[in-house]
Amino acid sequence: MGDDPVIGLIEETLPATREAMMLAADAEFERELMAAAQDQAASETTSGLKFIALGKDKKFRLDDTLLGEEEGTVLRVIILHAAYEKAYFGKRFKDISSAEPPKCFALSYDGSNMRPVAELKNPENDVCETCSHNQFGTAEGGDGKACKDGRRVAMVAFGEMDYSKAPALYMRTPPTSGTTLSTYLFKVTNIMKRPSFAVVTKMTFDSRTDYQKLKFETERVFDLKADKPVLMQLMEKRKSIEEITVKAFVRTEQDDKPAAEDGSKKVKY
Repeated sequence: MGDDPVIGLIEETLPATREAMMLAADAEFERELMAAAQDQAASETTSGLKFIALGKDKKFRLDDTLLGEEEGTVLRVIILHAAYEKAYFGKRFKDISSAEPPKCFALSYDGSNMRPVAELKNPENDVCETCSHNQFGTAEGGDGKACKDGRRVAMVAFGEMDYSKAPALYMRTPPTSGTTLSTYLFKVTNIMKRPSFAVVTKMTFDSRTDYQKLKFETERVFDLKADKPVLMQLMEKRKSIEEITVKAFVRTEQDDKPAAEDGSKKVKY
């Protein structure tokens, strides 16, 4: 049978066929990543959720515990989503980057036609554009807006064994970091042609300012072939939290009571 010319031809072509199938699969996966990058790039320009708090001492904290490396000053993460958020805290809560739930807020993946989430019992206005708190000059002690603009970032810590099962972490960026994040994501999605979950992002605080301002750097780009299992895990995790990322806070009556002087009041999500 080994002298059969038909069998011989099949044996000769099998390796090439397998290689062609592998290349086709890689090309399809490449297209999936490109599509994900394009979807995310379209929105970028130049409770039970675990929220990271940004301290005035420029350190990352989760449940009052320092998070990340170098005593809480460095985070290495993989960004899964970055929704646009408007948040009004009232007079007591002014910092969008805190872990406190706002009195009124809006969320959107593309940042257009923002309006308070449907779950709010007492929204400040029907739409954000005409809300009195969303006008410049309404901020307490400044020319800014009482309703703060930021981004709700969903991420996982870099180095997890299985990203599909890793706990999702969330962060509300301060208004001073919104443009910085958009510029960074624009570069990743439009220039590097990768979605944010295909790179490792290093997050730090800008040492040149005396206020909270974040910096974002790409430390690593996942390899299409070598890291394909990791990318598949990240795509699965990203899809699983797509809806909950823009989920409303659960604000309780206790949240509306004055905070303790030591700021130790706990918040439920």
